[in-house]
Amino acid sequence: MLSRYGPGQAILWCYFVVYQTENACQPIVVSALIPMPTDFSQQRLRVLCLSRDQRLLETRGMVLAKHYDAAIVGSIEEMRALPVVTQFDVVVICHSLLPEECDLSALIAKERWPKAKIVALSIMRPAYRSFADQVVRGIDGPEILLQAIDRLTRASPRSSCHI
Repeated sequence: MLSRYGPGQAILWCYFVVYQTENACQPIVVSALIPMPTDFSQQRLRVLCLSRDQRLLETRGMVLAKHYDAAIVGSIEEMRALPVVTQFDVVVICHSLLPEECDLSALIAKERWPKAKIVALSIMRPAYRSFADQVVRGIDGPEILLQAIDRLTRASPRSSCHI
């Protein structure tokens, strides 16, 4: 199924995964929007955003999609289930994850996309995150996040955020 997402077309990739727990099997739906660039000669940075807060995830996905090829996932399971061929330049780990989930998602990201930079979002003040290449306060707004991504990837800096 193709749907419009950001500057190009995106594949809404969805399937069921069954995880076995101690007493039962737990089915979950795994879905992710995988952007497909329209101009391969000027391919944009690919950014993956991971958050448990669906509203924040969708908002950040829309902001990121205005400037990069952005994909969003709502859980570590969805992150793990992304197609093996999918590559990312930056992985944004949101503050809605538990500290253990942040560590695990960073580990998975570094294994799957070793060259990807990791940006951790914190709630109030930049918390020390050993896994992050950059820590950004979520309350500082989208412009600071975009600037951090640009700095990490050495992309040309932007003058303002038009969202």
